[in-house]
Amino acid sequence: MQMETFALFCDLARTRSLTLTARHFHLTPATVLRRIKSLEKALGVELLVRPPKRPRLTPDGRVSRPYCRKVAKTIRQLGPTVEREHELAANEFELAVCFSIGFHQLPASLRRFQAAHPAASIAVQYAAPARVHELVSDNAVQLGLTIYPQHWPGLVVVPTRNEPLMFVCHPQHPFAARPAVQLRELQGQPFIAHKPAPHPAQLESMPSNLLHLFEPRREFREVEMVLRMVEIGEGVALLPRVVVREKVAQGTVVAVPLAGGHYVQPQAILHRESRPLTPLMKEFIEFLKSPE
Repeated sequence: MQMETFALFCDLARTRSLTLTARHFHLTPATVLRRIKSLEKALGVELLVRPPKRPRLTPDGRVSRPYCRKVAKTIRQLGPTVEREHELAANEFELAVCFSIGFHQLPASLRRFQAAHPAASIAVQYAAPARVHELVSDNAVQLGLTIYPQHWPGLVVVPTRNEPLMFVCHPQHPFAARPAVQLRELQGQPFIAHKPAPHPAQLESMPSNLLHLFEPRREFREVEMVLRMVEIGEGVALLPRVVVREKVAQGTVVAVPLAGGHYVQPQAILHRESRPLTPLMKEFIEFLKSPE
């Protein structure tokens, strides 16, 4: 039985005309009668007497009419409500983001994205990279944005960008005035490591025969602590350009490009393979893949 049948019965009780009711609902009189019969069967009562000309309500029909009117009204109200809920669901999602992207890159990106999508509502959770993977895998969030993505069963990894790694040092460091530095020149430097994933994740793009040059003096999971150590002259670091640009602009650290290779920090969006993406999520992913 179709939900519209309650409204159809109420209209027929008002007009007492199969022709008028059929015309109002863009149906044939035979279809109207078939719908009324289905309602009678569902309710277990006879609602209409069907004389040759004008149908009239039975006693059970008169009792049922006000209740059917309330049901019809509720259904009319429910349609727009469901539609609004669908619109809201299509315009919102939850995003888990690792701390380094969340604090240094995402705020400006979100402002630009939401300026182009005013109705969008993105709830953001901040977590370590491993936790971002867990939140997406457990269906706690729809999307995850992280560095050094891992391939977990059931997760789709969509690369978004490779952020260049920079040699970051105090302004008075001997290499601070250099236009670029070679990896081999960094042997023996007092490295402060950012450890967002198993060491040496931030050096995955470097030749394995050079990894011994980067044994860290100290390691921190928070990139802000790494930057602070460099600011006070306690060591040097290899960090993505987007993370250090504010400190470079303030003049508290210097970022020198690495010569002789393509050394980057990979970033990616994660989502569950079994969970369909809304158009808004797809647009967000494409937005993150585009250059700033």
